[in-house]
Amino acid sequence: MDDARQIENLVYRYTQLLDGGDWDAFGHLFDEGEWILPSTDFGKDLVLRGEAVTRWMHETIRRYDDGTPKTNHVTTNVHVEVDAGTTGTASSYLTVFQAVPDDFALQAIFCGRYHDTFAKRDGEWRFASRKIVAVSLGDMSRHVI
Repeated sequence: MDDARQIENLVYRYTQLLDGGDWDAFGHLFDEGEWILPSTDFGKDLVLRGEAVTRWMHETIRRYDDGTPKTNHVTTNVHVEVDAGTTGTASSYLTVFQAVPDDFALQAIFCGRYHDTFAKRDGEWRFASRKIVAVSLGDMSRHVI
């Protein structure tokens, strides 16, 4: 499998772990990279790595009885570029849908962009950084604690 496809698969792995509620594996995606969240108060972005990502997820994102956040992160328009086979970049769009039975009808709760950098170490692609850019916010009340 070529490098661009491996990076694209990593982009999609992120959403699988997030929607599956696997905060530990999700945090490990950033053991060697930065996860950059947009400021909610127009201050500085929040920059987390590894265990801090896992801790933030446990403290901030609501999980329901099935262990998931009842979300579907849809990633589209993925554009990957690879430099010399050891670094890469990607940009993509994201839309987060959520539905909670008997309480919250299916709706888009977040629209934005991902700006990613990657590094290849020991033959495996890893996130060097993922910056989330918020474009539109919906009702996040059932998603964040």
